[in-house]
Amino acid sequence: MAEYPGQPQTPISQIGRNFVGGLATSLGQTRSELLSPDEKKLEKRREWLYSELKDRGETMDFYELLRNLGLPPVDEPFKENAPKLFQSLAECAPFLNKNKMAQTRMEGLTKPQPLGEFEGSDFFKAVNEKAITSYFQRLVDLMHDEAMRHNECSRKAAKHSQLVPEFVYRVADHQAKEVPRSGGHKMDVVFFYARQSMNINNVHIIVEAKLAGVGDPMDEKTFAQIADYQYCLWKKQRTRAFVPVFLVHGSQLDLVVFTRGRWYRMGLGPICHERQVMRTQDIKKVRLTMARLYYLITLPPESFGHICD
Repeated sequence: MAEYPGQPQTPISQIGRNFVGGLATSLGQTRSELLSPDEKKLEKRREWLYSELKDRGETMDFYELLRNLGLPPVDEPFKENAPKLFQSLAECAPFLNKNKMAQTRMEGLTKPQPLGEFEGSDFFKAVNEKAITSYFQRLVDLMHDEAMRHNECSRKAAKHSQLVPEFVYRVADHQAKEVPRSGGHKMDVVFFYARQSMNINNVHIIVEAKLAGVGDPMDEKTFAQIADYQYCLWKKQRTRAFVPVFLVHGSQLDLVVFTRGRWYRMGLGPICHERQVMRTQDIKKVRLTMARLYYLITLPPESFGHICD
């Protein structure tokens, strides 16, 4: 049988009982009594996954990761059009830190920056993982709308060489409701293949959202959580070449890719502003992240993770 990530040969019984980072600080009698059988099983599995996978990772930059995964290079029309494609969204993107999400203003101006398409969004009411998840989903929808408007104008002008890829997946929020047939997993956001049933067998990309905090956002607990999600996908979709997971932590977006024996991580950049008084270079950073995100989520499944359907 081929080796799958998180399915190495070390028996669970041989893995240490203390899990650093707070997921399972102790498996003593008192704690054990508080856990249901399913919770004990989940905790043990995540301990095992963390122990087996923690030292198999590597950090790469965007283009290095594309090459290593055998993904198609970014084509010239997209490189040319992406800056103007997401300019307005980057200008209107809100400021976010661990305490609030709010409108920005340009340096030297007193008037707040218009929220544009983000106006009236519920993620301004509170800063929590639900708000960050809501913002990510709204951003994906708006990027799709911008790309559709651009392509419509390009077709009318007979500039077919300027067409950009179109988003074809279905996005669903599963923070409060488990993904069907996943064994109870509640993944924050899931990209499903188009025109197929919305269950774990047809999940394309996983998204996990966390609040901004001190230190590495992918701590032991978070790593074990997303490793458990990708392990579930490998068991259901054994023809995959790799499993992509987007990790949204505060204003930042990372891509974590699990292959059959290793995992790779890349910081895509900020998807909203890191300071309330922004500068031109801040808009460029957010715009670049949006372009990278849109490029990845418009890749066909046979390229981005799947050998065959």
